[in-house]
Amino acid sequence: MSVFRYAVVPALVIYAAAAQEMPKSQPPVWAAKPDIAAFEKAGAAQLAEAQRHLDRMLAVTGARTIENTLRPFDSALERINAANYLGQGMQQLHPDSKFRDAATELTRKASAAGTAVSLNREVYQALTALDLSKADAATRHYVSRQLLQFRLAGVDKDEATRTKLKQLNDQLVEQQSAFDRNIAEDRKVVQVANAGMLAGLPQDYIDRHKPAADGSIQITTEYPDILPAMKFVKSDSLRR
Repeated sequence: MSVFRYAVVPALVIYAAAAQEMPKSQPPVWAAKPDIAAFEKAGAAQLAEAQRHLDRMLAVTGARTIENTLRPFDSALERINAANYLGQGMQQLHPDSKFRDAATELTRKASAAGTAVSLNREVYQALTALDLSKADAATRHYVSRQLLQFRLAGVDKDEATRTKLKQLNDQLVEQQSAFDRNIAEDRKVVQVANAGMLAGLPQDYIDRHKPAADGSIQITTEYPDILPAMKFVKSDSLRR
């Protein structure tokens, strides 16, 4: 990525699977409430699966085709994205600080994996060697965009430059994670004088925010509270 609000991931990861047929539904990451160990295991499994797809892609010895190169490439990025989004979600939302620490670490690992792919010359060269003579226009455009993202990431630079770029990306991930954690954990409260000031908000939101004995209502800076208020409430003073 370049820079996203919730995490830092090489841009090529964000475009993963754009030209390929995607599954109609995504299975749930877990069916029950996970503990930290189960969460870490789920994240590690996603990243390990990503590496297996990359290994399969790089093991090809013959002609490079969509089936033996582009599909495993897409699958690898899909797994890295899954681990990253899993980490981001729990980092932002889980009530247990130890769990959020584990989520921050998973986000860091996923971002590092994405950076490693974006600077991997073997992967870049494999995509460059793709036979696209029978591919449709969308697939050719997709591959062209992927190769551009690799070059923008610095894959064609010398070893010293690529090492420096990786260090900078890793530092950026650490700082972005700390920034997000500080925001998520700095919970503030806005006192709303009366229910009338919530005009414009959906009724289910209003129903969830019951007035205190004096008629005042509390809105926190947590995302489920603040984002609807910033978008829908009619009161300029309340948004400020």
